Amino acid sequence: YIFNSIFVVIVVIGCNIFLSPMVGYSLAKFRFPGREVLFLFIIATMMIPFNAIVIPLFLIIKRMGLINSYQGLIMPQVMTAFGIFLMRQFIRSIPDSYIDAARIDGCGEFKIFLRIIFPLSRPAIITLMILTFVANWNAFLWPLIILTSDVKKTLPLALARYLSMYTNEWNLLMTASVISCIPVLIFFFMFSSRFIEGMSGLSGLKE
Repeated sequence: YIFNSIFVVIVVIGCNIFLSPMVGYSLAKFRFPGREVLFLFIIATMMIPFNAIVIPLFLIIKRMGLINSYQGLIMPQVMTAFGIFLMRQFIRSIPDSYIDAARIDGCGEFKIFLRIIFPLSRPAIITLMILTFVANWNAFLWPLIILTSDVKKTLPLALARYLSMYTNEWNLLMTASVISCIPVLIFFFMFSSRFIEGMSGLSGLKE
């Protein structure tokens, strides 16, 4: 169960920290018709609770044949509206002069993203990593719905099963809960300073 949770979290984080900054960069630094409308639409999706879309999402995943698979478990989380919003707001603080200088030197947009935008967005990316880690490590509803095989279930589902097995053994239940919290604490303390910097809105740029 721990391996399943770690695998899912690593893949989801990898997708989020690559895709969300790319979309945030396009919304922050490119001018195209409908940009603001598209951004408002993305923000509007943040107001829809996950419980309201879980049934149509399940039907989509079922039609794709991804029930009881890692792909079906991971796919809805590879990029989130909050991640796009966070990266867009952070990348807006990066001076356009950096990007213009890179274009003058002959850099393409993808190279600019990898060499300039991505490194300078490190505080926001680490913030997104931590929030994504916590959200997916503790995810319960979607894994409960999408997974049917015991070998693919994640740690929160294992804890729920553990609760039914050892209802009165509170020492065992608390021990299992503490063990499940250790990776979250380690991950947070490793990147806590960058997390605070990213949440405070600092750009991380130095004169």
